[in-house]
Amino acid sequence: MGTIEAAAYIAKATEAEFQRAVIDAAAALGWVSIHFRQMLGNPIGWPDLILVGHGRTVYAELKSERGKVSPKQAEWHHLLRQHGAEVHVWRPSDWSALVAVLNGTAD
Repeated sequence: MGTIEAAAYIAKATEAEFQRAVIDAAAALGWVSIHFRQMLGNPIGWPDLILVGHGRTVYAELKSERGKVSPKQAEWHHLLRQHGAEVHVWRPSDWSALVAVLNGTAD
């Protein structure tokens, strides 16, 4: 799949498909991804992915284009940021910015 085809696919992706694409892109760029499925003992609102690589840890909340951050998710994001964590909310339309973050070239 070429770059244009991949971008078109990602733009129409479900949240689960988008998550798979992010995990695959992160792995290709040298990151390790951790995803905890919602289950007993996991805190409600915890970010979808923890990405570790290149001396950084990134917490990523993945949303469809119309998906909304829940109040519990916003609480976790705020708490993590208060303690110096790098937290991002990404949607398929954020693909270029997401790749820039993973490449270490984001503004």
